[in-house]
Amino acid sequence: LIHAGDLFQSNIARRWHSALRGCPRAFAHSALTRSAARYGAWLETPAGMLASMSPELFLELDARGRVISRPIKGTRLREVGCDQLAGSEKDAAELHMIVDLMRNDLSRACQSGTVRVHEPRSMETHGTVVHGVAEIHGQLAPDCDRATLLGCTFPPGSITGAPKIRAMQVIDELEHFSRGPYCGAIGYLADTGAMKLNVAIRTATLRETSPNLFALTYAAGCGITSDSKPHEEVAETHAKVRVLEQAIHAAQPSHI
Repeated sequence: LIHAGDLFQSNIARRWHSALRGCPRAFAHSALTRSAARYGAWLETPAGMLASMSPELFLELDARGRVISRPIKGTRLREVGCDQLAGSEKDAAELHMIVDLMRNDLSRACQSGTVRVHEPRSMETHGTVVHGVAEIHGQLAPDCDRATLLGCTFPPGSITGAPKIRAMQVIDELEHFSRGPYCGAIGYLADTGAMKLNVAIRTATLRETSPNLFALTYAAGCGITSDSKPHEEVAETHAKVRVLEQAIHAAQPSHI
């Protein structure tokens, strides 16, 4: 589809299933600690429990209307180091596409001329992996509120692709499961008008199937572009799953 000119990039995810015996809060504590999740979260809801080990900021809005987004594109295992990722033209182009998409989305809700790329690309270590990260700033328009901002930007460009609508159609065609909370957003809305939301990647859903036994669902994806090499994309998804595997083993050591 990409080579045919349908789209430039689509973020395609794979899904894993596992069983967890014991305390889900112990699992969540281990997962959030090991991942050093900058935008992590633990939610207990009637529909299930969510452990989000997210390193990615979708939207931050302060009381004065300043907006920040920090899309992530490009991943390597931590032991591989930053240099390989920093030197990858494919990963740099992948991030550049999403920066352009997010700039366009933010411009629909921000004052004209205020949306700027504060950091085009930097390497950051997050637990078991290294990521390429950009940072974009803007100033919310006076006639826009948080709902408008969300309506202009959701779902995040880093987990859809470019152009966004066509990428979402391709995701719907190729992924044989519903993402559910995965790749949504978790955060808070404050009385001051402020808001902070992550991109709910590295997010596991747990549901109790019997006393002390939980079904765990987890997904990981990667941005497919014209330069993608299948074995490298598969390796990237496995790199993103490593922190989950470590947390499961740590939470139930008797079953290793």
